[in-house]
Amino acid sequence: SLPIALFQTITNSASTTQTIYQLGVFTSRSSLPFIRVPYLYTMGSLQCLNLALLIFQALYMIFPNIYIVFAFIFWVGVLGGLVYVNTYANVADDMPEEKREFALGAVSVSDSAGILLSALVGVVGGVEEGLCAWQVGRGKDWCRKL
Repeated sequence: SLPIALFQTITNSASTTQTIYQLGVFTSRSSLPFIRVPYLYTMGSLQCLNLALLIFQALYMIFPNIYIVFAFIFWVGVLGGLVYVNTYANVADDMPEEKREFALGAVSVSDSAGILLSALVGVVGGVEEGLCAWQVGRGKDWCRKL
């Protein structure tokens, strides 16, 4: 449930969640000098698992309180930032110099295209509206209050 003492409105919790996510991203993107992760496919698979778990959370509220959601969202940010920074680092380190500029550009375009595609699936594809309708049908109308 939404702790009233912590948030006056549902919009405040959404802003807090976004801030926590960005802190996770910032932390992991700043970690390259200390942590190098060559297993990008494994990390991509973990991101898919995160997506499934978050959809399950949206449907069934499996986390008992918002603080667990906050910790998980921080983890999502950390993992996303690690994939991002390590992808660029691997290209910069492993790609022959004559192909490096093109490869970095391809990674950058692919990153932007992935973000655009996920936004289109969520908004235009009806995923966001479908999850909201599911929640409203079960007495949780928070998504209508944003």
